[in-house]
Amino acid sequence: MTSFQLKLIAIISMLIDHMGYLFFQHVTIELWDQEYQLFRVIGRIAFPIFAFLIVQGAVHTSNWKRYATRLFLFALISEVPFDFALQGKLFDISYQNVYFTLLLGLLGIHQVMEWEKKGKKYIGVVIFLFLGIVSEGLRCDYGMFGMLYILLCYFGYKRKENLAIWTIVYQVVAGGTQSFAAIAGIFIWLYNGKEGMKNKWIQYGFYSFYPVHLLVLAWIYYGMKG
Repeated sequence: MTSFQLKLIAIISMLIDHMGYLFFQHVTIELWDQEYQLFRVIGRIAFPIFAFLIVQGAVHTSNWKRYATRLFLFALISEVPFDFALQGKLFDISYQNVYFTLLLGLLGIHQVMEWEKKGKKYIGVVIFLFLGIVSEGLRCDYGMFGMLYILLCYFGYKRKENLAIWTIVYQVVAGGTQSFAAIAGIFIWLYNGKEGMKNKWIQYGFYSFYPVHLLVLAWIYYGMKG
């Protein structure tokens, strides 16, 4: 599978997850409650793929500062749609969207890579773990759990078969519905190292999907509520 195909799987999984969260979380009818669980289970696949692709981007980007700036801008753009869709408020600092987690992950991996060149990778790892604490303090989506998985992806990206196994184990150990994120390990295993379809419009389309789909789902949900 190419990175383009992995991104498609991740955003479809994410869309299904957010649909389940918005439209079925308050339903008490047994059948719909089962649908809610199914939607959330499918949604668990998204983050491990996004985390894996962040590491791929960190390793192969020609300009990490531009990459980080892009993530930061979309983190800011996405915060209002995120708060509105999932918290019912236009602005809520109690929980931050996943772009902030991915941004901190990118910054952390960059530090690990830079210190690794100097033969002191452990310093980079310490900095990374500090950023993980920051993500937890800011209450970013997935927090330290997500950051540690990003670090795991960096240590395993050269041997995707091993990383796929580590992904399955890491997610299963998490327990609950998060265990189903282990399915992402299969897609990582199938990754062929190629980008697939790529141009700047497709790239920005993937970035924009996150805030746009949250706005659309929120508009439908609150419209239905009257």
